[in-house]
Amino acid sequence: MTEVSQTERQTLINQLRQFPDEFEAVVSPLSAADLTFESLPGEWTVAQIVHHLADAHMNAYVRFKLVLTEEYPTFKSYEQVDWAKTPEAVGTNVEDSLAILRGLHHRWAMLMDTLTNEQWGRRGLHPDLGEITLQGLLEGYVRHSRNHLDQIAKTLEAAAAKKLSE
Repeated sequence: MTEVSQTERQTLINQLRQFPDEFEAVVSPLSAADLTFESLPGEWTVAQIVHHLADAHMNAYVRFKLVLTEEYPTFKSYEQVDWAKTPEAVGTNVEDSLAILRGLHHRWAMLMDTLTNEQWGRRGLHPDLGEITLQGLLEGYVRHSRNHLDQIAKTLEAAAAKKLSE
């Protein structure tokens, strides 16, 4: 495992801590049409992305806790595409998922602030990705957050381009 400085790790923790505010600033002003615009057939809508982030980050938090409380746990994978199609994940009401993200990231960051260097090296097994440390989970979910912000920006750009062409 590559050694990560406390400063680098704290920067990542702070990014996860602040993500819900940044994310909400992008999503909250959107109309129902913006939230449900399908940029390409089969692509997720902004609403589905919001709900997906709540689902995925709840799973990540549970994985964190499993790694801290069990010896080398095996994570359960899930079909995120199927989860994005469940009835509550296709609707435009994103407030509940934003509230989940807000509370979850607050608790998650509080937990991460207490971990020792030794704990950051603890490991679990992901059935698809292989062995993952807590540090790897942190890095992965910071990337995950950023990637979905980029995905939303592209979806909104496509919606704006479509409106201009009409």
